[in-house]
Amino acid sequence: MKSGRTVEHALADMLDAAEKACPFCGSLTVSEFAADDKSAFAVIHALAILGDGPCLPTPQRSAGLQPQMRWLLG
Repeated sequence: MKSGRTVEHALADMLDAAEKACPFCGSLTVSEFAADDKSAFAVIHALAILGDGPCLPTPQRSAGLQPQMRWLLG
């Protein structure tokens, strides 16, 4: 995560990416989507942002909500 950014900022970016990705594939068939480079690129970019989520340091207060999970605490 970039210096000065909080986990909350990163989570907001992830939510924004997910919301923006959905319209790119909602009405397309798989074949149409595969043939549309712009839509595929946009969705892949959004997925990359979403993939950063597991790398986020978890605030101690949040980790306590699900103690059975292993957390990267920051």
